[in-house]
Amino acid sequence: MKSIPCCFVLFLLLLISGQQMQAQISGCPDSKALNYNAAATINDGSCLYPYTSVTPVQRCLLPNLLLETSGLVMHQGKLFSNADSGNPNTFYRIDTLTGAILQKISTTNGSNNDWEELSGDSTFVYIGDFGNNNGDRTNLKIYKMNWNQIGTANTITNTVQTIGFYYPDQTDFTPHSNANRFDCEAMICRGDSIYLFSKDWINYRTRVYAVSKQAGNYAATYLDSFDVGGLITGASYDSLQNKLVLIGYTKAGLSFLWELTDFKGVQFFKGNKRRIELGFVGQTEGVAILDSHRVVISNEGKSVIHQKLSIVDDRNWQVVNGLRAVKKKIWKAGSIFPNPCRVSFRCMAKPPQALMQLVDAMGRVCISSYSDEVNVAAIPNGTYLVLIDGALIDKVLVAH
Repeated sequence: MKSIPCCFVLFLLLLISGQQMQAQISGCPDSKALNYNAAATINDGSCLYPYTSVTPVQRCLLPNLLLETSGLVMHQGKLFSNADSGNPNTFYRIDTLTGAILQKISTTNGSNNDWEELSGDSTFVYIGDFGNNNGDRTNLKIYKMNWNQIGTANTITNTVQTIGFYYPDQTDFTPHSNANRFDCEAMICRGDSIYLFSKDWINYRTRVYAVSKQAGNYAATYLDSFDVGGLITGASYDSLQNKLVLIGYTKAGLSFLWELTDFKGVQFFKGNKRRIELGFVGQTEGVAILDSHRVVISNEGKSVIHQKLSIVDDRNWQVVNGLRAVKKKIWKAGSIFPNPCRVSFRCMAKPPQALMQLVDAMGRVCISSYSDEVNVAAIPNGTYLVLIDGALIDKVLVAH
C-alpha cells in the first residue's frame, strides 16, 4: 500500500484549519440586541441593547434595624441582609413576604466598621467590611462564617475568620469623601475566589478585583473595569445561569441594574451587558437573584422613602427599540432645538422640576440635568435618547 505524501497531508490539515477559522465569526449572537448577528459564533461583547426600564414592585417594608440595609444574599431559600457603618456587628435573616426579622446573627470578633455586602457559597457566608467612602482605609476586611454555625436559633453569636486585603494600585490615602476610586460595596463568590466590584466616585466605572477565600492577608488582584455610568453598590451571581447582576444608582438618585451574561470564566465584562433603569427607588444597596427572571433589591430608608424590599422581573421590562418606537412616544410639545446640535440643545416644553437625561446606545445615562438647556460639549458624537422623568421623548444627534 502506497504511503500518502507528507505535502498532501499538510494540505489537508491546512484546508480543515482554514474551514474551521472561516466558520468562527465574531459578533453579537443575542437576538434581543440591536446589532444581532445571526452568523456570529463568538460573542465579542459588542451587543448593544435598546433603552430598557422597569418599575420595581414593592414586596414589603423593612424594620428600623435595617434602616441602612446594605447587602442581600440568598441561601437555601432564606434571605439575609445587613446594615452598614454605625450599626451592630449583626446581620439578619428576614421574611421575604413581610420583612420581619427571623434571626439575628452576630460576630464576636468582627466589628462593623462599614459592612457593605453579603455573599455566600455552599459552605460559608462572607461579610464585606470594606466600605471606604473617604478612600483612606488601611484595614479592609471580609469576614467568613460557616453556614452551619448559624443554625435555627433566634439569636446567634459566633466567631468569624478574617480575610484582609489591600489594593496594590492605591498609593494615595488622603481622605477624599465621596470623591475617590477605592470605595467598594459589592462582591460575589466564584470558585476559590471572592470578586470585588469598586464604587468609583470619580469616573463612574467599576473595577473588579480578585481575593482568595482563605483566611489571611492579600493584595487584591486587579482584573478588569467597565463604564457602568453610576455607583455600584451590590452584586449577585447565579452559577446555573452564569449571570451576574450589579445594582447601583446615579448621583441624581436614579437606580439601575446591569445584567451581565454569556461571559467566559471570570471575564465578567466580555459578554452581554444590558442596563435596566429602575427610576427613583431610593438608595438601592442590595441585590439577590431569585430565579431565572426575578431579582430582589433593597433600598435604605431616607426622608420620605422607607427601607424596603422590591422585586424586579425581566418579564416586565419596557423596551424602546428603534426610531419607530421612539416616534410613537414623542411629546408633541417637546421640541428639541437645535437637532443635530454641536454644543447644547434646549427642550422648550420641559417642566421646570423635571429631570432630563441623555442615554447612549449602551443604555448608560451620560447627562442628567434639571435645566431645559443641556450642554453636550463633553460627550462623544452620536445619537442619544432624551428622557424627561424617565419618559422617552425624542432622539438628539450630537455632532461636534
